[in-house]
Amino acid sequence: MQSIRRVVVAAALTVGMCGVPAVITTAQATAASSGSATRAAANWPLVQKGDTGGRVRAIQYLLNARGAKLTVDGNFGTATENAVKAFQKKIKMPAVGWVGPKTWPKLIITVKSGSTGSAVSAVQWQLRNEYGFSKLSVDGKFGPATQTAVKSFQKKYKLTQDGIVGNNTWMALEVNHK
Repeated sequence: MQSIRRVVVAAALTVGMCGVPAVITTAQATAASSGSATRAAANWPLVQKGDTGGRVRAIQYLLNARGAKLTVDGNFGTATENAVKAFQKKIKMPAVGWVGPKTWPKLIITVKSGSTGSAVSAVQWQLRNEYGFSKLSVDGKFGPATQTAVKSFQKKYKLTQDGIVGNNTWMALEVNHK
């Protein structure tokens, strides 16, 4: 049931709805998700209450970078849902409580050499635990080791190898989990 809801919600979000799940059939959702324009908009994953793992950790780190006080545990529970809603209200989006294609671009923070904080920790955690850069420290400081890992990641996923974690690199981090 959760996977059907994801398809319906993702399709509703990507076909231009106002951020609230629409009632559409599974056939409509499947048809919508096969279009190339929809695929581009749907690249950002849908993450919601009940989900666990690296994407949730990234969201928790990013919310903390924006002022939340979440425990980064990889569990999308009530506290994370409430923090997402508060963030969405703050940026004048519908407070739906999940992170999808409309929220991700607003939530991510571009980080690069010299950056510090929770957004850097999000990148480091992802690279270390989801992409095999096991020697990378999760210390919130974007130094030479983080820059090398980011450039290697960018090369592997055919991105511009500039060592900057902007929109395209964030999306690749979130979409390509093992």
